[in-house]
Amino acid sequence: MRVLIKITGEAISSENYPIDYNKIKWLANLIRKIYEHKIEIGIVIGGGNLFRGKDLIRNGFKDYKAHYIGMLATTMNGLAIEEVFSSCNLPSKIFSAIDIPRLVSYFSYQEYQKAIKDEQIAIFTAGTGNPYFTTDSAAALRAAETNSDIFIKATKVDGVYSDDPKKNPNAKKFDFLTYDQFLKEKFEIMDLTAIDICKQTKIPVVVLDLFDEKSIYSLLIEKKRVGTLIYQEDICPWH
Repeated sequence: MRVLIKITGEAISSENYPIDYNKIKWLANLIRKIYEHKIEIGIVIGGGNLFRGKDLIRNGFKDYKAHYIGMLATTMNGLAIEEVFSSCNLPSKIFSAIDIPRLVSYFSYQEYQKAIKDEQIAIFTAGTGNPYFTTDSAAALRAAETNSDIFIKATKVDGVYSDDPKKNPNAKKFDFLTYDQFLKEKFEIMDLTAIDICKQTKIPVVVLDLFDEKSIYSLLIEKKRVGTLIYQEDICPWH
């Protein structure tokens, strides 16, 4: 099985450190549990723990420059993840959508295939390499390019809700949504371009709680329904 996991940058930060070694080590232990089952893993990491493009734009930055700063932030996160994963005996390979030859490999499908053949975890950074695209869209693009069986959006909530569950206790959680339902309702938890890419390529999407340490393992190894499935029909095609 091949899986693409989009992880929020906030997963590797703490109150005192924007990039926290212990939080990355926690992530490594979580990923190890599925890696040991011969799952081929790709990770797209966000950059919100370092910079948020929207915040920079509000403060007067030109849009495209703010977006490029965000892309570089994801590369910094990716380098940190690669380093800690390696120290934890989790072989990994970092790729960038922006050419930074002294630091990371430029993404190509051929190089990705080599990494997977060598049983390395692929870490994708710098978004799509273009401004105006979110890391959700970058993750969907990489999922499509790498022929992933499933795209997991690992975030801070346990699925897609009708409203913000932190603000509205009556918000309804959805166990399943079609691509078209998601696009029609324009749920804010995930970028619509990302969902459209997955719709075109028929890649199932699961939105789940990264901080529930059992969620990813339960989904991929124990074959349980977790979070919210976004697909063309209410089945689990990766099982």
